[in-house]
Amino acid sequence: MQLAPYPVPQALGCFKSWRVGVEFQEAVTCYISCLGPVVQRPRTLAFQAGNAGSNPVGTAKFLESVRRSLSQARRTMSAQSVEFYNTLLAILTIVMLVAAVGLLGYRLVAGKEAALNLFGSGGVWLAWIVAAVATAGSLVYSEVIHFVPCRLCWFQRIAMYPMAVILLVGAIRREVVVRYYALPLALGGALISIWHYLTQTFPSLEGGSCDPINPCSAKYVDVFGFVSIPFMAGTGFIVISILLAFYVRTTHE
Repeated sequence: MQLAPYPVPQALGCFKSWRVGVEFQEAVTCYISCLGPVVQRPRTLAFQAGNAGSNPVGTAKFLESVRRSLSQARRTMSAQSVEFYNTLLAILTIVMLVAAVGLLGYRLVAGKEAALNLFGSGGVWLAWIVAAVATAGSLVYSEVIHFVPCRLCWFQRIAMYPMAVILLVGAIRREVVVRYYALPLALGGALISIWHYLTQTFPSLEGGSCDPINPCSAKYVDVFGFVSIPFMAGTGFIVISILLAFYVRTTHE
């Protein structure tokens, strides 16, 4: 049986319109009409028993979660503020991506020793700044704007958040071997981000591993037609990986 597509952009349109004055009930009606194909997707019997589209209790919980998210977002940030924040992070992401390409090119052209001497001990600090900005940015999305993280989002957070602590401690103590602890997290997070981005681009890849009410294929952010949240996270992971792999000297180098 072919699964229904995720009409999340339309649902987010309901969210934005309510913030600028549309009555709550109208916004909820819009949400339900957009997400109807999602909550009615065929699943296992266990899933259907708790599906928001299959019983009154589930429906009530779903409506309450929608009401709470809309109410919280309306009190915190306007649609214009969210759009500005998205665009700012998107521009920063593109700058970091260009920097990543430049760092790789410099390493290939100048060689290993020149790359290791370029930042000195500052390479770990740069990696920490990227991790700290990524961590703060994701927390703003979930705790201020009230975007609900999907399952793949949480996996990326599990990889990014510890690095904000590990790299800071390593930078302060000048323990350059910190790259052995942080690099696996960065590489693993990059792979998850790439898969998440592919899932957003090709929703049929998602399968049944994510919550149909909060699907991994949903694009809460879509700036310039290609920059989404996993794109931002993936760029951060890639930049950290490049810095730790090629621009941080270990005791053996």
